[in-house]
Amino acid sequence: MSFSWQYIPYFAGGVSDAGTTPKCILERGGVTCQGSLKIQWEYERIMESEVNDREKDKQLAKLMTQMEGEYRIPMLQVKEWEEKNKPVIAMYRQLSMSRKTV
Repeated sequence: MSFSWQYIPYFAGGVSDAGTTPKCILERGGVTCQGSLKIQWEYERIMESEVNDREKDKQLAKLMTQMEGEYRIPMLQVKEWEEKNKPVIAMYRQLSMSRKTV
């Protein structure tokens, strides 16, 4: 599976403050990621999968629901919340815009 790491640090802080420690750990049978990086990893997995658009949309919707719970994304647009959570809302909107059959 190919994976584009180049834009993960923007959303997830893919490296620590020291700039050296990744937030994903390669483990037997897969990769374990923390928080927002896990969302990014799952998004990439969905988009690169061979399933049809309807199935991708279901998986993206599930990921959006997961984000809503983890990051307490408001149901209505709240400018103050969005200003404080720019990377989160950017990823959430990317998920939304990636859906095709909605």
